[in-house]
Amino acid sequence: MNTLSRLFNFAHNHKNMLRQAALFSVADALLELVPYGILYFVIIECMNPPLSLAKMAWFSFLALCSICARAFARWKAGNLAHKAGYGTLMDIRRKIAQHIGQLPMLFFSHNSSGSLLKTLSEDVERIEAVLCHHIPDLCAAIAAPLLTLTLLFFLDWRLALAALLPLILAILCQLAMFRECSTRMQGFHDSLTAMNGAIVEYVQGIMDIKAFNQTVESYQRFSSSVRNFETVIKDWSKISGKYYALFGTMLGSGLLFVLPPGLMLLSKESLSMADFILFLLLVGGYAAPLDRLLRFSSKLREVEEGIRRIDAILAQAPLPDAPEGSLPQNYDITFENVSFSYEEGSPLFEKLNLHIPAGTLTAFVGPSGAGKTSAAMLISRYQDVQKGRICIGGVDIRHIPIAELLRNISFVFQDTFLFSDSVLENIRLARPDASDEDVIHAARQARAHDFITQLPQGYETQLGDGALALSGGERQRLAIARAVLRNAPIIILDEATAYADPENEALLQEGISRLLEGKTVIVIGHRLRALTEADSIAVFDQGTLRGFAPHDELLSSCSLYATMWNVQQNAADWSLTDMEESHA
Repeated sequence: MNTLSRLFNFAHNHKNMLRQAALFSVADALLELVPYGILYFVIIECMNPPLSLAKMAWFSFLALCSICARAFARWKAGNLAHKAGYGTLMDIRRKIAQHIGQLPMLFFSHNSSGSLLKTLSEDVERIEAVLCHHIPDLCAAIAAPLLTLTLLFFLDWRLALAALLPLILAILCQLAMFRECSTRMQGFHDSLTAMNGAIVEYVQGIMDIKAFNQTVESYQRFSSSVRNFETVIKDWSKISGKYYALFGTMLGSGLLFVLPPGLMLLSKESLSMADFILFLLLVGGYAAPLDRLLRFSSKLREVEEGIRRIDAILAQAPLPDAPEGSLPQNYDITFENVSFSYEEGSPLFEKLNLHIPAGTLTAFVGPSGAGKTSAAMLISRYQDVQKGRICIGGVDIRHIPIAELLRNISFVFQDTFLFSDSVLENIRLARPDASDEDVIHAARQARAHDFITQLPQGYETQLGDGALALSGGERQRLAIARAVLRNAPIIILDEATAYADPENEALLQEGISRLLEGKTVIVIGHRLRALTEADSIAVFDQGTLRGFAPHDELLSSCSLYATMWNVQQNAADWSLTDMEESHA
């Protein structure tokens, strides 16, 4: 019942339509009995000649009217239920998408894309089946047997009790099946989530899989997750199949329970022939709608786990916003005794202190996993720090409205994501109200205009999955165009030229230099030679700030930086000739 209650909470904006759909379904069930009632009176007329043609014509007209009315009731119930169902799906998906957009990035590191995809697509889609089909069916499945049994008890309570026995046995079979299968529902959803995650990973990594000559079977996570899901389904079917067979048999065996006592009552003349015939007509199918009740219960079990996953996402606390917070007067950045960890008990930063003056270029360097990217991401509140504070212009970023904070920061990531849309709209993502001229101007500044105009449809060329693929350097120039269009006072560059060849790198650096004018800039990088002109360089190592000074000063004051510099200098002088000499 909690699941059903939660479903109706999701459908709050469409409850009236669901109620109306339920009423029309009940009307459909009631109208289904009308032809049997007419047949009952026809039998009485036939048993008491002479026949009245006027009455027969009237009975035929009533039967036709009931059929037409039932068709209308069924159409209306389905129409209203589908409107309510798809409206509810839209509401749920919007709610989840909006909530996900407010969650800290830590949530996404703990939840795979396959798991989120399953929730937003399959789990939500199952709710549509329950609302659009099974709830109207449920109303009819309950109303039809109740109305039929009421009629049967009105005709003869003794025979009605006999007709009730197969229904009781069928319900006992159903309860036994639920008891057996309920413990396996969690395993079903877990195995399905694992398979979805493996499929997403397989598709995203197909180039590497093919490059290393891996087949589906040798890709262990993919093949084992598919086999595991197959095993779970087979186990489920094996257990539920026998109970479902017994359930269906009991529902259809009403005649077996009614015929012997009915003949006995008929022989003793305590039951009329017309009543006996009507019993035989109704008892064979009065419990059949309860098969829909079984399907509804099964679907509700499936939906229950999906709702749990939806609620688990919605229960995640979003970053607290400051709707009327303070606005920074300048754009210097300060870390004050910042402590932060992704996992409890494993701190990444402890009492980190760092001051970046406004209008300067600061490089974050260090070994992989040192914390440089995390430190940069904390500036935009991708995750809140546990202790200390980060300030922009002297204002704690937690006191700045999130929309205002993000409006003042532009990112150029190492991996640029392009949406399934035109080049124009992909750049306009940075500022949705920008005109076409603004977008084109930003592309010129980012040195992207020339290659864009050479695309098949220029700025209208479609990008994303299944569309035109761009090189790494071209994608990064689009990312720079976004940042130019954003024109934020704080710029964060994460290995912005990592995928560029020498020709593209020169164009990228030219575009970046135009982007950085008058901004507070943080550059995350590994190639120290490209960062020597930075105003200051912050050297991170295992979450600790080892040094913070210009390049020349760090060479003498920070042993880690000096070591990194020497290693890179030696690597820059390496060539194939050196390898051949070493091999010889």
